[in-house]
Amino acid sequence: MAMTPMTPARFRFAAFELQLGQRLLLREGRLLPVTSRAFDVLAVLAARAGELVSKEELLAAVWPGLVVEENNIQVQISQLRKLIGAASIATVSGRGYRLTLPCTGDNDAGAVPPAPASVPRQPALPLPPALYGRDEDLSDLDEMVRSRRLVSVLGTSGVGKTALAAAAARRALPRFTDGAAWVDVGTALAPADVVAAIAAALHLATDTPAADVVAHLAARRLLLVLDNADRVSAATAALAATLLAHAPRLHLLVTTQVRLNLLEESVYRLAALAVPTAGTPLAAARTFGALAMLEARVVALDHLFALDEDNIAAAIGLCRKLDGLPLALELAAARVPGLGLRTVLAHLNDGLGLLSGGSAGAAPRHRSLQAALEWSYALLAPEEQALYRELAALPPWFGPDQLGVGPNRALRRLDKLAALVDRSLVVFDGGRAEPYALTETGRLFASAKRRQAGSTDRRKKAGASAGFRYD
Repeated sequence: MAMTPMTPARFRFAAFELQLGQRLLLREGRLLPVTSRAFDVLAVLAARAGELVSKEELLAAVWPGLVVEENNIQVQISQLRKLIGAASIATVSGRGYRLTLPCTGDNDAGAVPPAPASVPRQPALPLPPALYGRDEDLSDLDEMVRSRRLVSVLGTSGVGKTALAAAAARRALPRFTDGAAWVDVGTALAPADVVAAIAAALHLATDTPAADVVAHLAARRLLLVLDNADRVSAATAALAATLLAHAPRLHLLVTTQVRLNLLEESVYRLAALAVPTAGTPLAAARTFGALAMLEARVVALDHLFALDEDNIAAAIGLCRKLDGLPLALELAAARVPGLGLRTVLAHLNDGLGLLSGGSAGAAPRHRSLQAALEWSYALLAPEEQALYRELAALPPWFGPDQLGVGPNRALRRLDKLAALVDRSLVVFDGGRAEPYALTETGRLFASAKRRQAGSTDRRKKAGASAGFRYD
């Protein structure tokens, strides 16, 4: 319950006393056990004793900024009736509840300081877009969120981590009596930014100390989703460890390209959408997630578009060229109404420039495939970036022996290669003799970076020979 300077410090009804400042419920001076949410529900009802309080008003007051099911109110009301009597709270069918006991409020316990000013907060849970070919992923992730307290969805930029996490959070919602909170930490640069973002999502002031945020969550059964934790993985890991230790009913769902490396962490590696092989018949091809998404997105932009026997080969070729990556398919689909499938496919070999112009509401890194890959590339250490560029010159599938290093550097280079696999920038297939590969779009990007680095090196050498110094 949000309090103002005029809010009474306590309410008295029958033999009961509700102390708002210390959050205590007493009966004839004896402390009664009451959960945080039930206390808040009772505080709202006491402030309007004798009046109808609608379900919507209770949800807004007790679960601000969170998405919860209405039956959560019933759970709290049931607990309160056991504490203060079944007849003390009346149900107004289909509308809400009313405290029936005569109630008085006073400030004998001292003035209650006003609550911190609320700050603009993120939506409790974003509405996920339509998912294609993700039924198994959603089912598996839902089970992980159910049974494990820290789940990280790992995958490259543009693979659909946010969309899947949003769908999984909504599916899990009925299991969390205190709802779910969504926190986008994609713009965070420091640990304080992560804490501030979480505080805002919980309807707390953004300058709330980390210890108070942890205390706020300590008794809550809530799903906390931390989206886009790539750049602040260390800070996210530190805060996650504290939350897991002090909020035993809290579950965390994190989307990231960088593992948190906590013992409690369970990783769900999200792959790109399944793509049909060349020559797959039209009906069968439509059962693959990549083609289903491509068709749906083009039709959304051009209702006259239809897949048929004449264009199915180009559509499959486009899905394969884009590795089934949802962001790439989205961007390519936007070009099809004006260029056609075949033209879009033909020009992909020229680079990634065609795959731009994403949704105006998307984050800047998701408005072009180049920007998405730049984001992933920037997360790498310099030695990892150098190795990634070198891989563009290797055959489509390669083995560790083709990295071209001596025994003294081999282990170090293998560590960097493993890091690229972990970031989903390199494909690993243990069933092949040469198990590593770059994706099609990844090879285009890495090749461009390799040319760019080579040009920079040549300029530095030329400058050095002319007497210039580069620090």
